[in-house]
Amino acid sequence: MRIYTSLRNALAIIHKRDWLWIACFNAIVVVTLIILSFVLYDGLVEGEYQMNDTADIEEKQYMDSQLMRDIQVKTGLNQEISRKIIEQAEQYEHLSVELILSVMLIESTYQADAVSGAGAIGIMQVMPNTGQWLAEKLGKSFQAELLFDPIYNMELGCFYLNDLMERYGDLHTALTAYNRGETGMEQYRQMHERTISSYSLNVIQQLNNAEKR
Repeated sequence: MRIYTSLRNALAIIHKRDWLWIACFNAIVVVTLIILSFVLYDGLVEGEYQMNDTADIEEKQYMDSQLMRDIQVKTGLNQEISRKIIEQAEQYEHLSVELILSVMLIESTYQADAVSGAGAIGIMQVMPNTGQWLAEKLGKSFQAELLFDPIYNMELGCFYLNDLMERYGDLHTALTAYNRGETGMEQYRQMHERTISSYSLNVIQQLNNAEKR
């Protein structure tokens, strides 16, 4: 009888242990499935973000290529210069493609070899002394001949125009200062009690015409 009781108790213990192992195994399976579901969800979300990022990049590339072709058709400028105009507009908070093109049109009619009677050079008509100061600000080497390079000229001119916009906060004032120099703009302001000039009006008229198209 004792043997029978001992055997039954032993079987009961084994049975309980089996259920314990089964319960542990089931718990492990459930936890594993939960972890896998989170991993799969994160993977799907990340994949969706990557697909969206890729789509955004492709859309931007397409829009930039369209804009670049529009610039080339409108101005006769080559692909490299057109791409640089877009890059400068994206780089500087206060500039747009239309504003850069409007300044170029009034300053030089997009001619990289233009030289004014006052000695301003290039596509954005940068004065050599101003160009040297701007080049130092940008950490670039300077020679007056470099101002005939439209890419170099544009980098200096766009930096200067954006800087004027940041400091004066008004497009007419910034354009008049760009055209006359800051000292010349202050003299003009004292004489006329305003900073709206024929130059700023011409640029803004071109800008408005471009934005309506």
